[in-house]
Parts: sequence; C-alpha cells; structure tokens
Amino acid sequence: MPHQGVSPIDVTEDEYWQFGSVVFPSLPRRFGGYQNLQGLNDQILLNYRTEQPALKLTIEQILTDDFELEMLRDRVVMIGYTAPVSKDYFETPYGPMPGLWVHAHMVSQLMSAVIDGRPLIHALPQWKDWQWGDMLWILAWSVTMAYISWRVRRRSLWLVLVGSGAIALYIICLVAIADGLWLPLIPALLSGLVSASWVRLSLSTERKLPVADDSVAE
Repeated sequence: MPHQGVSPIDVTEDEYWQFGSVVFPSLPRRFGGYQNLQGLNDQILLNYRTEQPALKLTIEQILTDDFELEMLRDRVVMIGYTAPVSKDYFETPYGPMPGLWVHAHMVSQLMSAVIDGRPLIHALPQWKDWQWGDMLWILAWSVTMAYISWRVRRRSLWLVLVGSGAIALYIICLVAIADGLWLPLIPALLSGLVSASWVRLSLSTERKLPVADDSVAE
C-alpha cells in the first residue's frame, strides 16, 4: 500500500511486527480468557467480521470471463479451495469456515488496523503472565455486589439491584469488546453473585440468631 503512505511490514526493536504505524504486540502465555497459549511472537487474536470480508469468484467464472476486471483491480487476491471436499475447514465464532476465508479475515484485519484504525483485540493491563488488571476488575465487581447486599435489606429491592448490576456488567463488556477491549465477563459475574449471596446469607443468619437474656432470675 505504498500509494497510501503505508510502509511495508517491519520488525521493531522488541521483535514485534509493525505494519505502517501500527505495532502488533505478541500474545503472552496468558491473555484474556486464554490461559495456555504458546506465547509465540507472531501471534495476535483474530477479530472476525460479521460478514465475509471479500468477494468470491469461482474457477468457472474466471475461465469463462464472467467477471469485471474492476473486481480485481487494486485488490488483494487470494486463491484456494472452499469446497467441503478440501477438508480445510476450521471452527470459528461464526461456525465452520474454510481456511481460505480465515486467511481473508486475517488480511482484512491487518489492513483495517493500519488504514482504518480498526482496534486490535486487547485486554486490561498485565505484567508478563500476571493479569493484575483482570484481577482488579473482578475484585471491583465482587466488592460492589457485596456492598449492595450489605446496604439493601429489602429482598425485592436487593434482587432488582443485583439483577441490574449483572445486566450492566454484560452491557459494559459488550460495548468494550466492540471497541476491541476484552473484559472478563463470566469471572466478574460469578464473583459478584457469590459475594452478594454470601453477604445476604450472612446477614440473614445474624438476624435469626437467638439473643441471650441478660436478666438474672431471682
């Protein structure tokens, strides 16, 4: 893409791939929900598009000239099999997908990150394999839910607030992942519900404990 002012792929001093002004940092062994990655310096998370990122031309269309040259001009052209007989299918968030389309998503992601500024999938801050950002996020939701249970004694209101908190957590995580930020949803939700239930149960048990009579019978 020299005509767009984008320099070719290079390697930074930290041995990360750099395409234009965008650096693609390598994934550590633990990242987001993945806890056993290989930790290779050429791995990034693939951000699939909801639709296929390219047009499809069959070999029959090519041989019979049943296409417009503008469909290929200044485009990345990838050649490969998509038929089930190739047995080159991979499981993706959108179901089984031919390897050719998976590679097309990869190319589309790299180009969109450089040209359109499409954000790469990233997580909260961490130091090497220590995901302290995720830990603080989960702890914050646990403390918040526990505080709600400690302050609210009415059961109906407690259920509404805890349910609203769970919905708010889901919406926040959904908005964040749309911008490329992967927040831990399930761990935060489970820790919050467990904390809220434990505080609620503890308060209920305290109210049911018998109170000793301080008077002395004469």
